[in-house]
Amino acid sequence: MFAASAPPQSLSAPLPRLSAPPSGLSAPPRGNNLPGILAKVPGEIKQAIDKIGKRTADKELVKEVVVKLCSWRKLGSSEIALILGKSEKYVLKEYIKPLREEGRIKYSIPDMANHPDQKYQV
Repeated sequence: MFAASAPPQSLSAPLPRLSAPPSGLSAPPRGNNLPGILAKVPGEIKQAIDKIGKRTADKELVKEVVVKLCSWRKLGSSEIALILGKSEKYVLKEYIKPLREEGRIKYSIPDMANHPDQKYQV
């Protein structure tokens, strides 16, 4: 009726190790390795970004940098996150949404908030 099959392999067997981490799975490092967008950021804004560092408790300071970035040129949330070295979801929740609600930045496409090409501007 049923053919005998080989016994199942153990599910607790260790996984093979990778010689290098898979590419594209981690956030890019801050600094000189960022794509060309950071190279184009004006010096005074770069200094402000350096001043806030990787971890800061002063959200108002970071908001000021986001406003400066959006006054420099229209930027998408992913670009802002990349420049700040933070996740896009975090940047949207903690900085972009509050700044938009305060009226300090606005959508570049106001009629379509979820437009895939949405950017933010002053």
